[in-house]
Amino acid sequence: MSQKKVYLLQHWYDEDDLETYKILAVFSSKEKADEAREYFAKLSGFRDYPEDFIINSYVLDELKEWTEGFVSENDLDDFWKE
Repeated sequence: MSQKKVYLLQHWYDEDDLETYKILAVFSSKEKADEAREYFAKLSGFRDYPEDFIINSYVLDELKEWTEGFVSENDLDDFWKE
């Protein structure tokens, strides 16, 4: 059985210490995600940050991400105190 991948198109940028993150769409191919990136890159706001698009691929029904939990900001504060 072949693994089915999807491609997540996101836009993430920093301005004045404020992170802005948007999930734009999920696609069945990298090519379709690239086409959408080109479309969004022409739109107001996005065209000011054309290098800040991210396309990640994920295999459906696979537990690959976050398998060991996550670290919160409080955990990091405690880490740096040690």
